[in-house]
Amino acid sequence: MDFSIREYKESDREVLKDCMERLQDYIASVDPRKMVLRAEEFGEEYTKWLLSVMKEENGSIYLAERNGTIIGCVAGMLPSQAPHDIAGMVPYKYGRVQELYVDEALRGAGVGKALLQKMEEHFRANGCNVVYVEVFAPNTSAHEFYQSCGYADRDMNLMKKL
Repeated sequence: MDFSIREYKESDREVLKDCMERLQDYIASVDPRKMVLRAEEFGEEYTKWLLSVMKEENGSIYLAERNGTIIGCVAGMLPSQAPHDIAGMVPYKYGRVQELYVDEALRGAGVGKALLQKMEEHFRANGCNVVYVEVFAPNTSAHEFYQSCGYADRDMNLMKKL
């Protein structure tokens, strides 16, 4: 498949919002507890938050484009480490993949892997030697994807509904 990856521009805001809405719809569809939803204002509010965090945490967003259409995106940041983390861990610098989305019809075609590799290159160029990504536990296909790209389980959050 022929596609290219490029940096996000402010004129891409609406297409980024659309990607985040479609990602949220997908996450809601795999949520067995039916706690994830997408309210009408989700896309606008989340995109505003994401762009703000990218600015504050030295983040970058890359878009996958095919024939003039955006088919996926990745957002990652370079958060600063808290003093208590530095004092309690072997020294490292990390990047965090905040979001990775690929159009559902094109999953498995190498778009996600190319986007992730682009973000990893960005992290390496900024001195990172560790990458973190969080996966919604019921999203087993994403978990398998990241494992196939060399990622391993590190932390686990548990939840109990009261």
